[in-house]
Formats: sequence, C-alpha cells, structure tokens
Amino acid sequence: MGVHLGRSHDLVAALLAVWKTGAAFVPLDPAHPVDRLAGTVRDAGVTVLVADAAASLAQAVDGVPVLDPAALTATEGPEVRPERSLPDALAYLVYTSGTTGEPKGVGVSYRNLANLVGAVALLAPPQDGLGGNVLAPAFDGWIWSTVLPLAHGRGVVLADPLDGMDAVLDGSVDLVTATPSLLAGHPTPAPEAGPRTVVVAGEASAPALVERWSRGRRFVNAYGPTETTICATWADSAAGDDPVTIGRPLPNYRLRVLDRYLRPVPAGTPGELFIAGEGVARGYRNLPGQTASRFLPDPLGDGGRMYRTGDLVRLRPDGTLEFVGRADQQIKVRGFRVEPAGVERAASRVAGVRSAAVFTVPSPVAPALGLAVVPEDTAGRSRRPRCAPRWRRHCRTSWCPPTSSAWTGFRSPRPARPTRRPSSSSARRTPAGTIRAGHPRRPPGNSSPKSGAPC
Repeated sequence: MGVHLGRSHDLVAALLAVWKTGAAFVPLDPAHPVDRLAGTVRDAGVTVLVADAAASLAQAVDGVPVLDPAALTATEGPEVRPERSLPDALAYLVYTSGTTGEPKGVGVSYRNLANLVGAVALLAPPQDGLGGNVLAPAFDGWIWSTVLPLAHGRGVVLADPLDGMDAVLDGSVDLVTATPSLLAGHPTPAPEAGPRTVVVAGEASAPALVERWSRGRRFVNAYGPTETTICATWADSAAGDDPVTIGRPLPNYRLRVLDRYLRPVPAGTPGELFIAGEGVARGYRNLPGQTASRFLPDPLGDGGRMYRTGDLVRLRPDGTLEFVGRADQQIKVRGFRVEPAGVERAASRVAGVRSAAVFTVPSPVAPALGLAVVPEDTAGRSRRPRCAPRWRRHCRTSWCPPTSSAWTGFRSPRPARPTRRPSSSSARRTPAGTIRAGHPRRPPGNSSPKSGAPC
C-alpha cells in the first residue's frame, strides 16, 4: 500500500493500519516530483494508494484506488482483526537512489524491523516520555523515529523543520533523531532545556558539531544504510564511545572490513565495510542483478548474506570504526544519496545541452548540490526557460541563472547559511572540456522552495 501523506497524525495511523492488514508500507513523500512518485508506485506494484484525492499523484496513477483519509468515516461492525504476518514477509519498501540515478526499492522484512527495535531498545524514551520526529516521510529514519517510541508505549511529536524545531528542542521530548546538517543550522539548547538524547544519522558528523551537541546530554552517532534496516552501528557517548566515529555493531549485526578481493584488511587500514546479520534486507525490488551484486554470501558466516555498503572505514585500536569516505562517486546531501552520473544524464537529455557536470558546494552547515551545463551553441541563454522545467521534473530545486557565458548553474535549495565559492581545483571535467566551478546567483525575488527532494 502506498501512503502519500505529509507529516501528520494520518501518516502515523496509516503506517499502523497498513501493518494491521498484513500489507507492506510504501512511503511516498509529497515533496518529491510527481513523475518520480508515479514511477515508484508502478515499480512497487502498489494496489491501494492512501492520499489526498486532490493530490497530483492521485491524478497521475490510473487504475490504482485512492483512499482519502479526510473522506473516511468510522463504520459500525466488527473490528478488523490484525493479520499475523510471517517474520520474513515484507514490512516496508523504501526507495533510494541507485547507481543509474533511478530510485530503487529496498525491501525490509518484519524480522529485520523487529531485530532493530530490540537492538536499540536502550534509546527508547523513559516512562511517560516522548520521541520527536523531524525527518522526511520517505526517509527510513522516519520509520525509526516513529516506531521506536510507539513500540515501547511512548508518544511521538511530529514536527516539520521548515516550521522550526522548537517543538522538539524545547525540552518537551526526550529523544530526537536528525541529520547533522539539520542540527548544524539550529542553536544548541542548554542540556537542561533540550532533548535528553540526540541521535544523528544519514551523513558524516563534523567533530565541532559532535562537541557542541554532546555537551551535557546523551549523543549517539548512528550509521546504517537502508539495505541493513536503518541502523547497523552506533557510537554512544553514554557507553564511553567517541561519537565522531560510527562506533560498534548493534546486537545481531556482524561487520567485515575487506579489500577489493573480499579479504580482511589489518586494523588501521582502510577497507570497504560489509554488513551481515539479522538486519540485512531482502534486496532490491525487481532488480535481481543489482541485488546479487550488493548482497553477497557471507564467507565467514553460517550461510547468510552480507551487504556491500560502498563505504570505506578504518578499524581503530579500541574496536570502533572510523568513516573514511566512499568507494564510488555517490555523495550525500542532507542525508539523501545522490548519484552524480544519474543527475548528469538527466540534464544531458535536455535539448540544447551538450554536457553536464555535478559538483558539491562546500558550506559551514551542509554541502549543497550544484549542476553546471554546457549549451550546444551560443544561444544557450535563450534555452533556459525551456530547460529549467525539464530539470525540475528530475530534481525539485530552485534554478539559478548563469554566472558566465559558458555555463548555467542549477542547484539544490541552499542551506540556512551562505555557501563558499568552490576553488577551481574542485571543477570536474566533461567530454566538452573543463567546466568552471562557481557560486550560482539566485534570481532577485526568487526564494528557495519550502521543501525539496534530492536528485
């Protein structure tokens, strides 16, 4: 069942109702482009869509029944008895970017989810406490932030960061999970006035941010791809861990640091992280080839599988893992995976574009995504009104005018603070030659959209 609702009580109720019927939950973020969402509905095989009947997606998916929560009323009759789902049945399907730039669905079972909830039970809010949820609905961290408190009989406070973070940072909630870039854009509350436990996830944490937010409160750096059920390792300040690292494996997880030939590397030597154990997901929907290439047999296990993360790590002497970087070109923007090659291909398909290059723009808060294009001819400026709508169908962004006659800028919504101009050494090369990196200017009076989705 697809659920296309914003941050609301209806979304939480829909999650529980889907599981009560024994169906699989497919979250669909209303902030994402309609074309992308419609493709997700088709790929997932959604048979029922829970959404506002007037939403664009409801009009774009023919043949799929739409249930509008606003039009539903309580009916008399016996209560619907919950279906008993098998442990390995599909609990939810979360779509993340793929190596081709197209989203791919990661199937997570009830066994995977139950293992996670049990493994992180120590993070649950205390009796009569509350958890805060500030994450995007299609982000698997939203499921974490919702299910963890509810599984222990606690309440959940839903908040949209675009409306401010006071609801979860004023001390009324005990636990909040956020991306480091989201926390970096907000002042740190005093320990006695803010949440008792702060969990960061989705991207690397800068030491300065860790030091600022861990002062006087429990601070957890959680790491885990969607393919390993949200979280696989954590560095918990309450256990004496250094939260700058990604810590140690959760219960029932096993970690392998291997070289390109799948051989263990010595401690202190960078290697690719492979994750095995109860949290390894079922695989990618309708992509058996990619499932086979990323979910490999665990040579050191009991016949199970391990997931190839693509992340490079280093094992420290104390047994914790230090994140080093990526083994491929994938980048993270505000916790979302972005495949540069996919964005470049989408831009290159626009009529009049000779080549394109994606780059990141450094920022004190979080890196922003930039796109530079080279037009086919000198009339490239006149093509901008026609090009921009096609780009927006692939990436919900704000368009920026060119800073030179050679290229136009197109970047994701800028963070709360201004970004620095990237150095010329950060420019990427394309078949058309070198594209100069720069800082695109925003058109006068054109503000960033209130919400956006990664490319």
